[in-house]
Amino acid sequence: SQMIHSEDLDSCSESMEMLLTGDIQEYSIEYRCVHADGSLIWVHQVVSAISSNDDTAPLLIALFEDIQHRKSIEQRLQVLADSLPGLLLYIDRSLVIQFVNEMGEKWHAKGLGPATDDMLGHHLEKVLSQEQYSFVAPWIERALNGETVEFVMPEGGLNSEPRFRSVIYAPHYAEDGSMPGFFALVMDITDRRRAELKRDELERHLMEAQKMEAVGTLAGGIAHDFNNMLQVILGYSD
Repeated sequence: SQMIHSEDLDSCSESMEMLLTGDIQEYSIEYRCVHADGSLIWVHQVVSAISSNDDTAPLLIALFEDIQHRKSIEQRLQVLADSLPGLLLYIDRSLVIQFVNEMGEKWHAKGLGPATDDMLGHHLEKVLSQEQYSFVAPWIERALNGETVEFVMPEGGLNSEPRFRSVIYAPHYAEDGSMPGFFALVMDITDRRRAELKRDELERHLMEAQKMEAVGTLAGGIAHDFNNMLQVILGYSD
């Protein structure tokens, strides 16, 4: 208890208690240790129990691994992922969401998507609606075949104002060449899409106005030429 950080002590104690009572035979856990000078170091611990034939307490074998370097890299990557302007997810080959950046909670607070707890560890089909899942299924298949894909996914309609999401699926290649999953970057481009649609509408109105102006100029020219002919006819008639 003097070595383990106070915030990690409960989880370590719970795992140890389950091991001592025989509920589990082994556990693996990551936690922070406290140095004598107060500094922290991340360790990965694997503990196994060797049961004895008598009633004495089991022998515990513990393996400690220094993972401070890996944790430092993970923390920097987490900061980078949380600073992205969109939702970043990692989805394994079984289509279970294994990672969600901070944008998940921000979108949920705005009513734009499910909470992080409703995504982590859940199958993609449970997170998306049936219509959304059917829409992205072909793109997922292409991503799992090693292709980076980008597309726009519309959402809502009828009773709700439509929204638009820009989606990028990028395959993840492991060191052994296998593909354990893919990354998904989702950005809300509703405002940009609306601006583009508004611009297209203005351009269409401008083209229609230019057409009407051209027709007016043509009609004015025809009327002028016809008026000249009428003047000649009226002159001869007089």
